[in-house]
Amino acid sequence: MTTLNRPGTPDGHVCGIDTAMEVIGGKWKVLILWALHEQPCRRFGELRRLLPGITEKVLASHLRELEADGVVRRVSYDEV
Repeated sequence: MTTLNRPGTPDGHVCGIDTAMEVIGGKWKVLILWALHEQPCRRFGELRRLLPGITEKVLASHLRELEADGVVRRVSYDEV
């Protein structure tokens, strides 16, 4: 993701909106967050079914990025 370098701040961000848009920008991240908003605890396969058109690779990648940014938390459960 590219950041516009704007004068006045060392990281190029003028306000929190710039940072928020970097974290949740794009088509899939917003849809992932919406699905998690409706039911906070969802399995990977359930998210995959709720988001037709997303590939497993993209979903996994975006979930990792959201986790790294502190937006979502991953919990591993033993298989039943």
